Amino acid sequence: MLADIELGQFDPTLERYKPARHLAVVNTPASVITLADVWSQYLAFKTPTVSPSTLASTFGNVTRKLKTRFFWDFGVSSISSYK
Repeated sequence: MLADIELGQFDPTLERYKPARHLAVVNTPASVITLADVWSQYLAFKTPTVSPSTLASTFGNVTRKLKTRFFWDFGVSSISSYK
């Protein structure tokens, strides 16, 4: 709009500056991630930094408890991915 003013081509009706109506907004569905996916990624991340006994005992116990909960396979699509 500023360039049009400087060039003497300003449209006082503002019709020229309205967004195009023939363009459609396309929403792509977010990928669904489950608790099982998140936990698997976390274990893969932590495995090199913890001892095998911690991995087997602490993380093994948490894994077993998580699997007994109803939300183990419940998917969500609002988690951001940090890579």
